[in-house]
Amino acid sequence: MPTLREFTEGHAPAARLAVDWAQVHETLPVAVADTVDPLEAMVRGEPDVAPAQRKAIEQDLRLW
Repeated sequence: MPTLREFTEGHAPAARLAVDWAQVHETLPVAVADTVDPLEAMVRGEPDVAPAQRKAIEQDLRLW
């Protein structure tokens, strides 16, 4: 899992993700996906997200 951690921390959304890297290795891919899913929901149109923040998240996810 060090590779998954390195990849995740090396990309734009990393600052927005809170992944517990100490958990069981088999659960880490799901944990990463579970932290990315809310970001995708924000981009899809949550009304509480400011347009500038939405655009920044969208760009981060594109780079992801």
